[in-house]
Amino acid sequence: MTTALSLTIDRTALSLAPLVIPGTPTTDNPFWIPKGGIGRPDFTMRLGYAPDSRWVPGKVLLDAVLEASSLPVTVWIDRVANLAELQTSRRELEAAFSQFTYTVTVTVGGQVESWQADPTWPAWGSLRHELVDELVDRADLVIPVNP
Repeated sequence: MTTALSLTIDRTALSLAPLVIPGTPTTDNPFWIPKGGIGRPDFTMRLGYAPDSRWVPGKVLLDAVLEASSLPVTVWIDRVANLAELQTSRRELEAAFSQFTYTVTVTVGGQVESWQADPTWPAWGSLRHELVDELVDRADLVIPVNP
């Protein structure tokens, strides 16, 4: 059984519909996330303590809040007709993830989690001949997210 997975990037600031990237290749979408190609944000706690005191032992916790984290994602581009379409798909991905702020949503088996995201840029890696010949490319992203 395969559990449905998708990543949705809000593109309201670009006056575009959301970009939905599925977890499996489809015929109508050049983007997809491979198995093991998406992680979860590893949020940590940011703790604030009172200044050290000569009269109070240890540390006195004053506040605790979740810290920002990141969402690692790998996106493949394929099922394009030519190099121009491949380049257009690259630019579409770059524009979506480089927005000033946006909402990113991960859906797994109908369960939805959303976070406010900051801009990032896809790491395309080296230009590999076998990928160019097959009209395929791969982007690795580390999306900064806030709880």
